[in-house]
Amino acid sequence: MKKMNVAVMLLDLSGEYMRELVAGIKSYFQDKEVNTIMCQVKLPNLPYGFFEYQYWAGLRLIESDSIDAVIVVSSFFVSSVPVDVFSSWLQGIAHKPVVSIGSKLDISGSSYLITESLGAYRELVKHLVEVHGCKKIAFMSANETSSLEGQERLENYKICLKENNLELDENLIYPGNFTTYSGEIAMREFNSKEEIPFDAIICANDLMAVGVYNHFTKIGVSVPEDVIVTGFDDSIHAHMIEPTMTTVSQQIFNQGKTAAELVYRKLQGEKVPEENFLSLKNLYRQSCGCIQKGDISTSYISDDGVPVLRESLFKSQGLVEYLKNAEDKKNIYMLLDVLQVSETLTDLFTRFKQILFAVDVRRMAVVLFDEPIVNNKDDGFYLPEEVELTLVLDRENFVEMINPGIRFNPKKTILPESVFNSDYSDYAMEPIFFGDKQYGYSVIKFGDTNYYQGIIYIKEFSAAISASYEYTRTQEENQRLSKLNEDLTNDNTQLSETSKADELTGVFNRRGFMFSGKQVLSLTQSHIKKGTVFFCDMDGLKVINDTYGHKAGDEAIKCIADALKKVFTLNDVIGRLGGDEFAVISGEVTKKRFQEIYEKVQKVCNSYAKARNLPCEVSLSMGVVEFTNSDNDLEKLLEKADENQYEMKKMKKAAKGL
Repeated sequence: MKKMNVAVMLLDLSGEYMRELVAGIKSYFQDKEVNTIMCQVKLPNLPYGFFEYQYWAGLRLIESDSIDAVIVVSSFFVSSVPVDVFSSWLQGIAHKPVVSIGSKLDISGSSYLITESLGAYRELVKHLVEVHGCKKIAFMSANETSSLEGQERLENYKICLKENNLELDENLIYPGNFTTYSGEIAMREFNSKEEIPFDAIICANDLMAVGVYNHFTKIGVSVPEDVIVTGFDDSIHAHMIEPTMTTVSQQIFNQGKTAAELVYRKLQGEKVPEENFLSLKNLYRQSCGCIQKGDISTSYISDDGVPVLRESLFKSQGLVEYLKNAEDKKNIYMLLDVLQVSETLTDLFTRFKQILFAVDVRRMAVVLFDEPIVNNKDDGFYLPEEVELTLVLDRENFVEMINPGIRFNPKKTILPESVFNSDYSDYAMEPIFFGDKQYGYSVIKFGDTNYYQGIIYIKEFSAAISASYEYTRTQEENQRLSKLNEDLTNDNTQLSETSKADELTGVFNRRGFMFSGKQVLSLTQSHIKKGTVFFCDMDGLKVINDTYGHKAGDEAIKCIADALKKVFTLNDVIGRLGGDEFAVISGEVTKKRFQEIYEKVQKVCNSYAKARNLPCEVSLSMGVVEFTNSDNDLEKLLEKADENQYEMKKMKKAAKGL
């Protein structure tokens, strides 16, 4: 039988959902003659991250002739782009057997697997009404997102209320976005048990339910005695939180296993239905009162009233991986330590033998391009016609090839047929890039390490290979240069490294501040957090320069920079925008603390001025503005903060009669 390669196209491997899904896929294929290749293909137009779009190269690799079938975890993609647009991007794999998880794709001959939540919600609402006597049931929605699953759960909630003769109150539908923070924020309008207008709340996922728990704990509301709280997903949080959470299991492991079965049947030539359903089930726990608090032996009660013992929880893939966290952190520390050197690719690949053993990578192949490909966010990615296999380390079969010089066409095959052909296994495939430059890709098989941890290792490998690629090119070029040109190159390198720092103060200059600041603000898109931007302007610099000289003015500027560094933390971004203007971006300091921060900066500044024996007072005016995930344009924020700063400066002048 021909060797089969099945690619799994997913947005990322970092979530608990993905880990369980991948575990189900691997479970089905473990006794089949199939290689599975997990490939992160992040959307090219994601609003967060500077270079996440580089992962779009993964789709081009999946299009390779050596990939026989594709499982597309589409639900996460189509929450950001319309189905028809996403489907149009997949036309390069339309001729292959395709199974989509979560959404129907506009690809002829493809099949899709979706979960049916209405039945589970029917049982849940009926249970809350008939068993627990609930009469006012609220809903914590995900309507701040464009998620189709979130919309479906909200509609099912409305249907089930009607079926149980409960009145629909739109005021009891709270906005959220699947995050813990949004669940907590939605409940902040309540300060006591008496203010809560419902006796139960159904949350569209477990994370938002955790947020509801958090606020209820702060205001002294007990779950389930005062209010029943339920979730959706059966995540690790539902098991570990106290009281344990009643939730809906998405059967994620079974989703992966079923999708793998469908695609395998397609490979065998069987006719597979276009539409395939998987039923969900309710797990009743302590948060609805079905299990007593303090009961550590029962994991959940099923819809048919059968208790399931907690010991089965410890067999779950998710918890085993969760408990490995300490060892994984140690490995990350080790990787950061051993990879922080400049060396040629040959030297790096030689050291990889020990590195891969330490982090339990069983097999690794590295393919590099002859020249780096510079990708812009709005451009499509293309594969070169010819690439070079530069590394093969196979610890299971004792194969080691460093720079073997094997060249091939990646559009025909991801790896030469002679590589990793001893058996069938599962792999992760990742592009190798740094910034806007893409250097090649890697194909890796992990041992007992989970995929979630593995992609962090891959990030480290990618950064190290990218740096060594450039270092090797520089070394080769330097060998052809004269000593004068070599010195000039070193001077230019040093200049490039310091070009983001302000020479006088040591904080970021405008260029460095804008670059690093935008990175910080982009995190608000993925972590849904708030923060502040401060704009600072020194008072009377011209007077100091004219009266005491520019040296005194420079010392005064350094006093302000040092004061900002003292008051703010290493996590904050501090920059000198030019002359006597400074700015700070903080994800920790709130707008409410503005006066406190201003007074502290001024006090420290005075102390430094006195220590430097400056013959004048050093003061500054400061303005602040708050940023959020929807208001994080750095240029506009700086303008607003500057306007606020100017108001303080005018007040100071008015107080002095100027």
